[in-house]
Amino acid sequence: AGGILYMLCCLFQGLSLLLTNSEACRNLLTPSQGHLPEDTNLYFQSSCSMAMGAYCAIAATVLWFVAAITAWMVDPPVRPPITTQTHDVTYTKTTNGADGATIVSENVVKGEPVAVGGRGAEKAF
Repeated sequence: AGGILYMLCCLFQGLSLLLTNSEACRNLLTPSQGHLPEDTNLYFQSSCSMAMGAYCAIAATVLWFVAAITAWMVDPPVRPPITTQTHDVTYTKTTNGADGATIVSENVVKGEPVAVGGRGAEKAF
């Protein structure tokens, strides 16, 4: 999807260069020829030439195109699923007969990783 958006940016950036070949650039867009209302005061130069902005637009068009091709060619990164570890915990309570002290021992058994967030039962790497 990102490649399509980059290609649209490339297209519209390139279309902005069409102004250099338009009637406005050749001073043909005047109120006397009926293109504009009579009370419009727009004056253009007699001809257009490419300046630094046009060269930057050409460079941007090429770079947008390269970005679009790169986005189509490179696969998105794949990361392992987010997992949580399951545990079985057993508590054992024993009483010492001699002095009556109570001892609590804990036994933890680690289980299999479980995928979180509905990604299925994929195993962690």
